[in-house]
Amino acid sequence: MMARHRPKELIYTFRSSDESLIDVRRVVRRACLDAGLDQKVSMAMQLAIEEACSNIIRHAYLLGEGTIHLVINIEKKKLVITLIDTGRSFEFNRDETPNLDKYVKTGRKGGLGLYLIRKVMDEVDYNQVEGENHLRMVKYLGKKKKIRHHVPSSSKSRLSFRTKFSLTAAMSIMLIIGGIFLYLNYRLNEDTRLAMYNQTLNSMEALAAGLADKMILHDELELATSVKNAAQQMDNIEFLTVVDTDGIIWADAHDQQLLLTKFEYPTGDTPPKSSEYVTYHDSAGQLMHLLSVPVEHLGKVQGAVLTAVSEKSLARAVQAEREGLIYVSLGALGVAFVIIYLIAHYYVRPVRKLSDSVTRIGESGKFEGELDVEGQDEISEIARAFNEMAKRFREQQKTVVQEERIRAEISTAQDIQQALLPKKFPDVPGYEIATIYRPSQNVSGDYFDFLKVDDRHLGIVVADVSGKGIPGSLVMTMLRTALRLETRNQLSPEHVLERVNSLISEDVRKGMFITAYYMILDIESRTVSFCSAGHNPMVLYRPSEGDCFLFNPPGIPLGMHLPREHSFGERMESGLLKLQYDDMLVVYTDGITESRDPDGNQFGERRLVEFIKENSGMHPREFVKKLENELSKFTGHRELEDDITLVVIKEKTEADVILLNKRKRLMQLVESGEMTVEQACQQEGISEEAFYRYYQKWKSEGEDGLVEILGVDNRDEPPMISYSHSEFLRRIVSDLPQLNAEGIYEKMKERLNGKNISIEAINAELKRLHLDTEARRIRFSLRTESDGIHDPGGLLIKGNDGLNREKIIEERKTRLKELLKEDSEHKIILDDNYDVRLIDRDELISNLLNLNRNFGDTEIARLSRRIIDLLAGMRSVSPDESNK
Repeated sequence: MMARHRPKELIYTFRSSDESLIDVRRVVRRACLDAGLDQKVSMAMQLAIEEACSNIIRHAYLLGEGTIHLVINIEKKKLVITLIDTGRSFEFNRDETPNLDKYVKTGRKGGLGLYLIRKVMDEVDYNQVEGENHLRMVKYLGKKKKIRHHVPSSSKSRLSFRTKFSLTAAMSIMLIIGGIFLYLNYRLNEDTRLAMYNQTLNSMEALAAGLADKMILHDELELATSVKNAAQQMDNIEFLTVVDTDGIIWADAHDQQLLLTKFEYPTGDTPPKSSEYVTYHDSAGQLMHLLSVPVEHLGKVQGAVLTAVSEKSLARAVQAEREGLIYVSLGALGVAFVIIYLIAHYYVRPVRKLSDSVTRIGESGKFEGELDVEGQDEISEIARAFNEMAKRFREQQKTVVQEERIRAEISTAQDIQQALLPKKFPDVPGYEIATIYRPSQNVSGDYFDFLKVDDRHLGIVVADVSGKGIPGSLVMTMLRTALRLETRNQLSPEHVLERVNSLISEDVRKGMFITAYYMILDIESRTVSFCSAGHNPMVLYRPSEGDCFLFNPPGIPLGMHLPREHSFGERMESGLLKLQYDDMLVVYTDGITESRDPDGNQFGERRLVEFIKENSGMHPREFVKKLENELSKFTGHRELEDDITLVVIKEKTEADVILLNKRKRLMQLVESGEMTVEQACQQEGISEEAFYRYYQKWKSEGEDGLVEILGVDNRDEPPMISYSHSEFLRRIVSDLPQLNAEGIYEKMKERLNGKNISIEAINAELKRLHLDTEARRIRFSLRTESDGIHDPGGLLIKGNDGLNREKIIEERKTRLKELLKEDSEHKIILDDNYDVRLIDRDELISNLLNLNRNFGDTEIARLSRRIIDLLAGMRSVSPDESNK
């Protein structure tokens, strides 16, 4: 470095490198001290000049090193600093702010330095003189002068960000609301007229329905009273008249003198058609609309009810609606303008914040914190660039802080999820309820809930979202909201799941899905209706049978993206079950049956069923505790691989007892005088006619009279087959797949010594096991033979009465191929060779669901989810298509 001193003028020359910046700061600091500037202003000047030199180094001399001349003039009223370089020139005045995308992406500095220089210095000029670039910066000493920046005039005249945003948004909102107003105003006339027509027609039809008996009995007084009362409620009509088939007036709401006179139809002698308006002008020239509704009794017309609506009343109704529409539109505009103002204020705040921060640096020379970055817009990019320029004044946030924040967020998510789950079990008379809920991670994709349908019905849902952790918990929260919206007063479980699927399917990420089991308990009749969306079966243990029954109606998971020609509802069925005393229902997620021991063996459905049978006498609270201990021992006390959820419901009161207590309570309410008969019947949901029937029996026979006339709805049980019988059925199919349901029925009767079992139950179980066709049964037989699980109980004769087993297998393969050639519907043909497997769609989807659950969020699981989406709506696939 070399320097020459002149009176009040200092000239320095530096190499264009970052190492020279320290010397530049030292020279500027000395000059500011000589000029009498305080320390704060001096620090700001040093930062501004350093940023200017950085801009020259990284832009003007981008392709190679050069020199920077620093000229400092200390005058009486100002300090002038000029930077001179011979590198590439810069379009200094092209914009008030630099091209941030270019500088941020390349990591170079200088763009924000120009913005900083303008804030710190009072005057800034940039010129080219004889091949040199001159950046001249002026700082006034003493009284501050008006800051002058050489900015193009077009920039000065531009509107502010807030003004442009507000004007644009206001115009857009006005256009939208104006368009909506014009459209609604256009439809208003027709819709209002149609509404008044329907209202009048409905009132007339309701009146006509109650007049037939009065006309038959010639009850003129009741007829006149009914017509007059109806007219008082229909304030938009001109007259209301009842005539018989000969046109004789039987009643008139406004003029009793017209009785027994002949009604003169404005349209002539012929009455107008029923339920249609006929337009005419009355004697005063007013436009009227005549309406006639027949009065019928047992299909025979007794007369008609006539009325007329004036055009004036219709016009008044339209005007009232239009005024309401105007008020709503004006209110919407007012609210919109307020929102626009608040939004504009919100979005301008970061700009003001950035400006204030730079100003503080110019005044104090200290960087007092990092600017907030809240988005991806231009202002946020400026803030990011500023933070990068000023990184020497702050430290990056440490990794441990990020981890603490993430842990805190996960903890919050866990707290929120726990708050969304039921905090206590519902108080349901005659039922004992307990649950297990254990997430494999901090948050879970499993879900259970108790939903009040109405005073008599309770909804219970158990669901499992594919995947675990936060994504699953978010989908679970969405499912909870949708269920609570749709379950109220809805007694059809399949309709609830269908509506829930329509609400959430568009928001569930492609590849994710939700299996769910939803049932509705009828507290009085002690029945349960249920349906399944691809979930595990519900287990019923019935002490009277000493065995378990599995119920799993057809259905596909929620949130799956089906082709347009298929619907979610058409693939779903429901079931209905009447509970008996001490019955136990168990609904669970696959985290229980798919729990693994250290050797990789699953807990399995069979082990769960046996556990239920052995421990069914326990209270549900004791049952779930013992099951948790059993699972913990089975897994070797290892961490869970999947979320675990289970709901146990035990029936402890028979329906007859419920109804008896209800009727006793009804008698006591009336006898004690606490309520009238009408009030008590309304509270207990019993008709007054039934009350008096029960009351007479109760008075004469006491409580025995109430028991004798109990009328519990004994609906037929659905076709059921116990779990042990189902195992025996599978052994028969494995050994004798050619047998149809009737043949299997005969075989089971032989082995079960006449035990009661129906062909309907066998058909239902074959359908549940996907063994309802001969092709499926043959394929099941071949698979169980190759898997070594054929006839595990030894109940059938191995080898089919001594025939060669290999020969039988070949015959079954040949028969299977013949069946598939005859009818390939519902089959996915992977290959003509059995060794590659012939699998039907439902079975393949089931296998893929298990694969997805077992492999979590891996590439295999993601691929399985994609295939599931593809298969969900597929009917059949030819060999050529399957190869593709």
